[in-house]
Amino acid sequence: MEEKNNFDSLWIERRYIDSRKPDTSFTLYGEKFSTPVMAAIESEGEKNTPENKGEEAAKDAYRAGAAAFTDVEDEKELIQMAATGAKIISIIKPYADNQIIIEKIKRAEKHGAFAVGIDIAGAFNQKGEYNIASGHHMAPKSVEEISMLVKNASRPFVVKGVLSMQDAYKSLEAGVEGLFIACSRPYPAALPLSRILRDIKKVAGGQAPVFLDWKINSGENAFKALALGADGVCIRQSMGEGGALFDSINRVNDELMGFMAQTGCFDLNHMDSLVIQEG
Repeated sequence: MEEKNNFDSLWIERRYIDSRKPDTSFTLYGEKFSTPVMAAIESEGEKNTPENKGEEAAKDAYRAGAAAFTDVEDEKELIQMAATGAKIISIIKPYADNQIIIEKIKRAEKHGAFAVGIDIAGAFNQKGEYNIASGHHMAPKSVEEISMLVKNASRPFVVKGVLSMQDAYKSLEAGVEGLFIACSRPYPAALPLSRILRDIKKVAGGQAPVFLDWKINSGENAFKALALGADGVCIRQSMGEGGALFDSINRVNDELMGFMAQTGCFDLNHMDSLVIQEG
């Protein structure tokens, strides 16, 4: 069972007059990147995960001029990833003990993360019970708790797992500086992705960038997401050898530029949601 992604039902209008050669560069939290296509680097805890995968993926993100989101919390691996030169946004699990989160925020900042955050969607399992990871209980967070975490961070703070207007409003109320649309588990009754993205972008209103991690694996889907309001989109790293993620980012970005050239959306400041039509 998969989460709804209605991007295949969206059509793209072509426009050529007054268009220009596309430029995908952008600035995020004071750092400059060549592409809005970002890496999503998962922790080494997964089964059949190659050793040093995080380090290799970080190298690829750096070579591609891309930012990288990661849920890696192991200090040794964070140091290895930071040493590649990659710009890392560290996302931390929603531990019930907020002191653990604060300690991991400080550790990520110490090792070069240029933004940090928390994954609010990781609090519960499919049965509605609190998740347990590495022997620690997870828990949902209140606006007050998120606000406290924001104040304990010296870098921009991102909330991952924002899937509704209400959570977007509450995140902004807590002072966060990034809204990350992502879903780790299927939810068949969920709103379609295009609706979620439009709604959250409306709430953000320029106050905070909106990121998307939702099986973006082509320039077409990346373009649709960016046109609908995402400021950056994530793709997952390959389980293969080093260089695979670099190739994937470049491929998706090249395809993205092709769609930008044919729609008059010649840079990320001129993306226009009106080029996207429901099928």
